[in-house]
Formats: sequence, structure tokens, C-alpha cells
Amino acid sequence: MKCGEKARCFVHSAGQDHDGTFVEVGFDPEARRQFWDLIAALKNEGTTILLTTHYLDEAAQLGDRAGVIAGGRLIDIGNIDEIGGANARVPVVRWTVGGVAHEERTTTPGAFVARLGEPDNLQVIRPSLEDIYLDLVGANAAQEVNA
Repeated sequence: MKCGEKARCFVHSAGQDHDGTFVEVGFDPEARRQFWDLIAALKNEGTTILLTTHYLDEAAQLGDRAGVIAGGRLIDIGNIDEIGGANARVPVVRWTVGGVAHEERTTTPGAFVARLGEPDNLQVIRPSLEDIYLDLVGANAAQEVNA
């Protein structure tokens, strides 16, 4: 039995007849998607799941709430779409003009891009949970240095 298969069996058996499940695993891509389906099914059955992961796309996909720990301290906790606060989710528009890179955070990226016309290397980036995490941890580290 492959490692991913063993882990699926463990997770499945651990999830039966319990009110909660604690899971920490690593998978190949196929096993990971199957695991995500299993977690979704357990959630739909009303099982409380504490998932520890360093894969923040996984946390964003599977979680309802998250906590961010840095330097041994809990620095933020809340619903996935609230971690970091509203400003953390403001999209970033990036473009170049004459080889010079520009960047602007805006709550109205469509209107902003419409005013730009068609610059080179145009990107509109909506911060992911990983981007928000990195900002939180970086700000926390800066506070510790200045303390």
C-alpha cells in the first residue's frame, strides 16, 4: 500500500464515530484531492476537524476558520476570508511603462485598469491566504525586531 493510501485509510478510520478529528498528513496530488473530498464529506456530516497544514491553499479550500502562529504566538484568528483584515484583501495592479515597473493597490481594479489602457505586463492580483500570511508574519517579525 502506498503512503498516500495508508494515510487515507487512517484518516477514514479516524473520522468514523467521532465528533472531531485531528489530521496532519502529506500527499501526492491525486491523494491530496481525494483527501480534500474526504474532509468535505466529514464536514458535511457535522464532524469538527482540526487540520494543521503549511499549505495555505489547502487551508483556504478546506477551512472555515484559521489561526496564524508566528514566533510561538497566535497573531491572528478568524474566518478564512477575514484573516489579516479587509485591507489585506485589496487587489494589487501591476504593470510596466517604458520598462519601469508600477504597482497600485485598489479596491476597484477594473476601473483602475480601464484608466491605464493597455500597458505592458498588466496583472491584477487578488491576495491569496498565503500572501496574507506572509504579510502578517513579516509584520510580526518587524514588530519583534523593533520591540
